[in-house]
Parts: sequence; C-alpha cells; structure tokens
Amino acid sequence: LDDLIGQDATMIDLMPDVKTVSPNDQLVLNDFHESLGRVIGLLDAQQALVIRSRYGIDRPPMTYKEISNEIGLRPESVQRIEVRALEQLRRHGEKIGLDEFMLSS
Repeated sequence: LDDLIGQDATMIDLMPDVKTVSPNDQLVLNDFHESLGRVIGLLDAQQALVIRSRYGIDRPPMTYKEISNEIGLRPESVQRIEVRALEQLRRHGEKIGLDEFMLSS
C-alpha cells in the first residue's frame, strides 16, 4: 500500500476515504433528516418519543422495556404505540416525499 504509483502517489492516496461523506451524500442526508423531522413532528408527543427512542433519532436506540420504564407504560403498550406511529409515518411520509428516500436506499 505504501509503494509508489507514478512519481508521488501511493495506493493509500488513491483509495477513497470511507469515513468521509461526499458533499452530495451529505446534502441527501440533510434533506432526509429535515423531512424526517417534519413528519415526526406530525405525531403526538408520546408517539414521537417512542419512534425517536426506538430508532435512535437524536438519542441512543432503546428497547421496548427501556422506553416503558421511561414513560411508565408496559412494553406491550409501547409496541402498540410504535405500530400506530409507523402507520402514520408511512401515510404522512408518502405525502411529503419521504418514500423517495426509501426507494433510493
């Protein structure tokens, strides 16, 4: 990897940096986060908390049990809230164009 290719480049110099996000990918990611924030904002507070907690949006991901301890409900109730919230997100997401992100991934 450190062998010279040409006069002053090595293999390492020519390898893409996978830790760096390209400007185009960063724009798409920013647009996705903005759209996701808008659609989550359409949920009621409890549904939004469950979705953000389960999927690690703006916080570490949590289990049903962890969320249930935080909001004082049984894990089964948290799961039902998540299912209803995901149904609403699908409906609202299609309306504001989030479905295009799902097709491109």
